[in-house]
Amino acid sequence: MSRITWIDILKAIGIILVVMGHTTKDDVMRNVIYAFHMPLFFFITGYLFNAEKYAKDPLGLFSSRINTIILPFICGSIFAYWYGERFAQEPIQSKVMWKAILQANGENFNTFTLPMWFLPCMFVTIIVFGMLLISVRRLSWYLNSMIFIIISFTGIQVISLGKAYGLPWGIDLIPVTMLFCYAGHVFRQFEASITFRVNIILCIIAVIAFVYGVIKNGRVDMLGRSFGSFPLYVLTALVGIYLCIVISKLISNLKLAFITQLLQLIGKKSLIILIFHPWAISITVKYLGDFMFYVLNNKNFSITENYYWVVWLFNIDGILLPILLSLLLFDNNVLKLMFNGDKVTKNT
Repeated sequence: MSRITWIDILKAIGIILVVMGHTTKDDVMRNVIYAFHMPLFFFITGYLFNAEKYAKDPLGLFSSRINTIILPFICGSIFAYWYGERFAQEPIQSKVMWKAILQANGENFNTFTLPMWFLPCMFVTIIVFGMLLISVRRLSWYLNSMIFIIISFTGIQVISLGKAYGLPWGIDLIPVTMLFCYAGHVFRQFEASITFRVNIILCIIAVIAFVYGVIKNGRVDMLGRSFGSFPLYVLTALVGIYLCIVISKLISNLKLAFITQLLQLIGKKSLIILIFHPWAISITVKYLGDFMFYVLNNKNFSITENYYWVVWLFNIDGILLPILLSLLLFDNNVLKLMFNGDKVTKNT
């Protein structure tokens, strides 16, 4: 399947928000980002999912995601634990490390592993969502919607009885994440019928609803199973996603070659950025201090006191350094498979 430009741009917006969410100290900014940045990726997954294709090859639904999600998660986690112990004073026993990787629910994750909780959750979500959608795909979208909504709102009641770190691989989150996958699937069906005038009206409504949702619901966190008012959480996430879609399509249609190509590259490398951005920020912290001390002779430089501009350096490096790492080192087919899920190709 050929790549969709605005989808790559949308992925870029999503991963940029992930990095910003991990660097910002501003509560308002964090609330805005956390309101929809994780649901965004599940929405994209649902948008791209081809039910007819996998109805003919159900095993392919499982096997393809092993390469593209689980293998990068395992390899990325091993690297993150190694780096944390070797260079960031975050030691961990081997037994605890492997238990954390196998549980994959965020418990005992270190600073560098924590963002990757999302990958196993995405894996199980795609499998369950895909099999369910294949089973009900002949029903009307109305009946399908009722099925997914009922599952979602029943599941959230179960989640509310649990603890901050839920079941292995985020299995307990499936009713929530699957709802956003389904929303993406439905959006693709009706996308062509949204006229320019309707789009303007929807954007105005979406902005108002998003601002209200962020203010009213406050900080939410999918990993922490903290959703506030769940109906408001879903609404806020969906309108936030819609606004990002509008922005992505606008950028794509403006034909600004450099910006479009840069965002497409970021979108294509979103998995690499997810895995390696904590490492990139750690490298920046270390060498920024050395640069200010030894090169500029600023012996009193403090990252905390200068965070208002340092945070933007963290964001830029958190995005660009993993891309640079990928371009320089991941020309090797094995490394591509390990960290980016790319298939190994034979030289001819």
